[in-house]
Amino acid sequence: MASKPPAAAAAAAANTTPRKPGTPSEKTKPADAKGKGATDKKGKDAGDKAGEGEQAAPEPTSGSGKFHYQNGATYEGDWILEALPANESAAPAAPAVEKANGRRFRHGRGTFVDGTYSYTGEWDHDQMHGKGMFAYASGAIYDGEWVRNRYQGKGAFRWKDGRSYTGDWVENKMHGSGTYVGKDGHSWTGQFFNGSGPGLTCHV
Repeated sequence: MASKPPAAAAAAAANTTPRKPGTPSEKTKPADAKGKGATDKKGKDAGDKAGEGEQAAPEPTSGSGKFHYQNGATYEGDWILEALPANESAAPAAPAVEKANGRRFRHGRGTFVDGTYSYTGEWDHDQMHGKGMFAYASGAIYDGEWVRNRYQGKGAFRWKDGRSYTGDWVENKMHGSGTYVGKDGHSWTGQFFNGSGPGLTCHV
């Protein structure tokens, strides 16, 4: 039987845009974040050598740790420290994540939590990029591939009421081959285009 998913559901998926997490370089201050090589062989923190007549070890350029945002959000995972552009300098009152010698980015794998929503997965210079899962305050979940903070590639979106879509995504929209399952358990499989699925086959 030829059918297609409810227009409202398709529109909802097409219009669901993940919130862009705040960047540590703008809003955060680190807490108990330690990078690779941040301690000496005796287990002392590199900063503890100050005043002992010993030269402090260079600051690590990558590592993992937990960061606390001023609004209560947190990030726990991998990071990198990169030099500021030649024409840019750290602000006088910049938080510790933005220093005179560079800026720290979420990069690698980590978990960002802000109130009732969260993202766990891969990061590239403060952007959700790679594979990861985003959980919304509404109870909806997207689990799949990302490109620069957008659903892109293979992924599955599940609504709280039981509806789901599994398949291809382009620019946050269901686009390509996929399967949509309604609340009643009926599923539609076929080609989606910009969030809708004309000419789909319904499986009861």
